[in-house]
Amino acid sequence: MRVGLLGCGSIGSYVAKKIDDGKVSNTELICIYDKNTSLVVKLNEELKNKIFVSKSIQQLLENNLDLVVEAASQKAVNENLNKIITSGSDVLIMSVGALLDEQLLNNALRICSEKNTRIYVPSGAVVGLDGLKSAMSANVYEVEITSIKPKEAFVNNRFLNEKGVDISKISAKTVVFDGFAKEAVKHFPKSVNVCATLSLAGIGAEKTKVKVVVDPNAKIIIHKIRVKGGFGEFFTEVRNVQSPQNPKTSYMACLSALNTLQKLSDKTLQIGT
Repeated sequence: MRVGLLGCGSIGSYVAKKIDDGKVSNTELICIYDKNTSLVVKLNEELKNKIFVSKSIQQLLENNLDLVVEAASQKAVNENLNKIITSGSDVLIMSVGALLDEQLLNNALRICSEKNTRIYVPSGAVVGLDGLKSAMSANVYEVEITSIKPKEAFVNNRFLNEKGVDISKISAKTVVFDGFAKEAVKHFPKSVNVCATLSLAGIGAEKTKVKVVVDPNAKIIIHKIRVKGGFGEFFTEVRNVQSPQNPKTSYMACLSALNTLQKLSDKTLQIGT
């Protein structure tokens, strides 16, 4: 499988290095691209096998790729998703919040149908998606997620700055957002992609409830999920170590991206839905 990488931050670098180390079978990293050229240079220096550094998304897509791994931003998805799938490449999306734009998603799905390409969304930093998807065969009434993160995950957050919330002065657990996924992904584009994934798998972004909590004493990232429906009710809680490179990212999100790649490259055994 020929893979291109869009975004060379914490998740993208992790995935690139694992492919470079031969940890993903039948997979070769062909090229990388990021608007931040310093990230590209740094990543390429850290790889054992030097690869093609693309100067644009168009140049990236000229490499006859089977899959593009997006690990950049919601903005990058908005700007490049249709270009990627139109080129004939599948795409793995990490900045899932972008897909809550119904027009973007519907256009992308139409192109996928025309070009016989696919969009993959890893489970990311949460657990329980298999259960939620199974429960949707019945009637799911409620889906809610509470995300608890340390203060450094919210540094320079525009929404909180505009609200006059001084992160440095928070001394106890504080709910900084209580609403629905549709708005949460706009206000916290780098912190709550998990709620977008839940929305897509479940009852939608306008019904999926989200609480975002700042905990100044937290050393890990916690996601608590509750799902209720005709099947009954289930709860999940995952306590994620932060990515060493980026406190806004769960290490579990990196692992999920890697696991999805492995499933795509080796389809002889698949466990779960």
